[in-house]
Amino acid sequence: MAHDEVKVPKWLIVLIVVILFFALIVYITTLGKVDIGAKGGFPEEFKENKEKAQSRHKKLVDLIAKKIEVKTKLERRFRSIYLWVRVLFVAAWAGLMLLGFHMGYINNLEDTLNYSEATLLIAFGFNFLCFGSLTNLERTLQHVKTRLENWIYGKYITIQDDIDRNQLELFQLKIDTQQIPPTI
Repeated sequence: MAHDEVKVPKWLIVLIVVILFFALIVYITTLGKVDIGAKGGFPEEFKENKEKAQSRHKKLVDLIAKKIEVKTKLERRFRSIYLWVRVLFVAAWAGLMLLGFHMGYINNLEDTLNYSEATLLIAFGFNFLCFGSLTNLERTLQHVKTRLENWIYGKYITIQDDIDRNQLELFQLKIDTQQIPPTI
């Protein structure tokens, strides 16, 4: 027994070759800039900048949370006021129908439909006189909705843009402090 040979399975050799090939491809594609043992953070001379960045990060997180809270309150307020405006229009229509019923003009469902159509024609007539055509009704309703939004949101009309800008700054700050890896 001069020569004992240990047999290595072929699948193990193929696995090792594939892993080495993959490591070589990763190294070549990153041009050797990947440092697997690197720990995130700043060198000692940048310790003050790190503290400033962490302070700014905390302030941005708080600011974003406050703005999102204000935005949800304003959206809830807008939805409720917009609902009540629509309910007011329906109540005005119902009031006109009840007034017609008490005055004796509306006696059955046919009269209700006729007076409802007459009310719509009068509304279209006012719209035509004020805005020039019947097709501008959608634009008029959008204008009313926009005015209502401006009245409710006031100085917070650009709150979504502010939230997006602050979240982008927070993301950039996280990249700068290497809390998350940058995307390629």
